[in-house]
Amino acid sequence: MDFKEYIAFLSTNALLGLGLVENPVTGKKEKNASLVRFTIEILDMLKEKTKGNLDDEEKKMLDATTANLKFQFLEMQKEPGMETSQGDEKRDGEKTT
Repeated sequence: MDFKEYIAFLSTNALLGLGLVENPVTGKKEKNASLVRFTIEILDMLKEKTKGNLDDEEKKMLDATTANLKFQFLEMQKEPGMETSQGDEKRDGEKTT
């Protein structure tokens, strides 16, 4: 696995959390804000830790992926039933422990 494949893997996990692709286990599109938030935090950490060590293509992919997921996450937070407070959010707004 190379760096771009790892970014694509993380992006796919975030897309699952955004409810844009089906969960391969359940076959359903499910939203999970904490998964998206966690993935964005990983991508931000990678941007910081790899600063100056990526080629142009890797940097562009990482920057574009992070920006796109942040935008989609903000849009998801605007949807009815999605909470913006701390904790794990579910589609129906119930918190989990």
